[in-house]
Amino acid sequence: MIPDVSFGIAFIAGLLSFMSPCVLPLVPAYIGYMGGRMTHTLALQGASKGLPDAVTTIQRANMLAHSLMFVAGFTVVFVSIGLATTALFSILGSTAALMTDIISRVGGVIIILFGLHFMGVLRWLFAQLRQRPILIATPITTAIIGGLLTGLLLWGLIEPIAALPFIAALWLWLVLGGGFQQAHGFWSDVIDRIETVLYSDTRRDLSKASANAGIGGSFLMGVVFSAGWTPCIGPIYGTILTVAANTGDVAYAMPLLMAYSFGLGVPFVLAAVLLGQTQSVLRKLQRHVHRIEIVTGSLLVLIGVMVASGQMARLTQVLNNDFADLSIRIEECGIGVFQERLAASQVGDCLNGTLHTLVLRQGSTVTLLEGSKQQFVLQLEAGQRINVEISDYPTGFSPTLIVTDRDGQRIAEATMPPDADGTVHTALSEVDIPSTGRYTITVSGAAGRFRFRTVLSPQTTSSISSDPLAVATLTELASQTVKVGAEVGNTAPAFTTLTRNNEVITLADLRGKVVLVNFWGTWCAPCEREMPELQALHERFHTDGLVVVGLAVRDTPEAVDAFITEHSLTFPIALDDSLSITRSYGVIGQPTTLLIGKNGIILHTFHSMVTADTLTPLIEDALQRQS
Repeated sequence: MIPDVSFGIAFIAGLLSFMSPCVLPLVPAYIGYMGGRMTHTLALQGASKGLPDAVTTIQRANMLAHSLMFVAGFTVVFVSIGLATTALFSILGSTAALMTDIISRVGGVIIILFGLHFMGVLRWLFAQLRQRPILIATPITTAIIGGLLTGLLLWGLIEPIAALPFIAALWLWLVLGGGFQQAHGFWSDVIDRIETVLYSDTRRDLSKASANAGIGGSFLMGVVFSAGWTPCIGPIYGTILTVAANTGDVAYAMPLLMAYSFGLGVPFVLAAVLLGQTQSVLRKLQRHVHRIEIVTGSLLVLIGVMVASGQMARLTQVLNNDFADLSIRIEECGIGVFQERLAASQVGDCLNGTLHTLVLRQGSTVTLLEGSKQQFVLQLEAGQRINVEISDYPTGFSPTLIVTDRDGQRIAEATMPPDADGTVHTALSEVDIPSTGRYTITVSGAAGRFRFRTVLSPQTTSSISSDPLAVATLTELASQTVKVGAEVGNTAPAFTTLTRNNEVITLADLRGKVVLVNFWGTWCAPCEREMPELQALHERFHTDGLVVVGLAVRDTPEAVDAFITEHSLTFPIALDDSLSITRSYGVIGQPTTLLIGKNGIILHTFHSMVTADTLTPLIEDALQRQS
């Protein structure tokens, strides 16, 4: 079941995302840039005389303005990439990954130049060239610089055909501008222009009229940092992308993505305000400001190299992967409190993983230690009757289950017999829910790994709220213009892959069958939660014509094989080593699941964890269709 997402929930989810591990690399990058700007300004002030005291207030306002523009920069990329890979995939999605790589490479070089500028290296270099004019007085110099810039353009723009117009413009400028005929005058003029931009009059740089000078650079830095950073795909962000992908509703997705991004941006703005308070301290250390400039500039150079080489994106991906479960718990716990589904006193247990916020029909696999307990919190409605199912438990597993309401009143209790047979046991049956509100189910008194799920009893008189995703039928989709692409309603991009069992799977050969494609990874905690659901779907529907295909992303054969064995997976699983399939489907995070109809048309896309109960009616509908 996919929860409704409001503007406020999206904002809170973004705010909570700042505390997730995958955002950590962005923080020093941001502090390095803002700190570099501040120390550079203070260094210029130290070289000035007679400036009024009011300049401090102007500088603080300047820091705030630059932080807002930085947030605006990463918001533009964050929202556009999110829409490009979902609702607008047919327009932008095929080039979204390429554009992100280009921004990272070109932007990384720009960050390096900012760092060298803050350190004073560029000014020193220009001074050396003026003192030794022979270095810039020959056509050989122009040819060497032209060759280096050509190589930089080819590397930065990735696709030679994209770089060709810029390379042509570069050499036209060098030839027609006098780079070969009058090399010394040409390069002297270039240096003068660069110095005018970077080192214009010190007093004007600090005056009220230019309090927001260079603000476009901060917007650019926000764009660059966001392109070199992989956001956490939490439940709320994943839900926004899922609904956008399945409905194409840009009017729904765009404001929510912006709200999420604004929430993420609030701590960055506060950090800039606090950073501005340190200016008085730095003024007392005026004689050390140049050393601070060198440190912040060096940090920017390092970050620029990481962004340009793709190491920043890899680092955030590793942190996102290694701490995915924590990132999701931070969001789930925070949103749970915001929606009053979780008491403030339960936040600690929620964050340490012994308390889980669930909805009906959503499962969770957990480990119960000897002498400990696991708690599951659900929002239930008056008149509902629920069953609590325990599955995948070890031999002799005999826990006690207690259901309490939000006031701590016990409404049901049972102990599961140690000789329970089968893979699924109904530990609590026909529990009447007396009133609408929050309920906690505590499991204790045993040890072992098990899967927990709460479902409505077949005898319940309460209705289940419908899924907010419109179930697209093949008839409806057939009336649309069908083209190849990763958008819902398009023909799924073709692919051929080799499974871990050395079987070749070609999507075109699966026409006539319903295909469930899941992009996952052994490193992905939400993927591990989801795998039993996919295995259950495979076991239930594979004889009816369903093919489940797992594509492991950024993984190793050894890790995947061990995962398959540990979880007893029997559906086809392959590695997407080259990421070619991942990119062709516009996948930006794991898990991502697509349901493809018998005629190869994409019916539904899910950009977050999905349950068997959510997929079952969609699969049944697709299987019943003739084409």
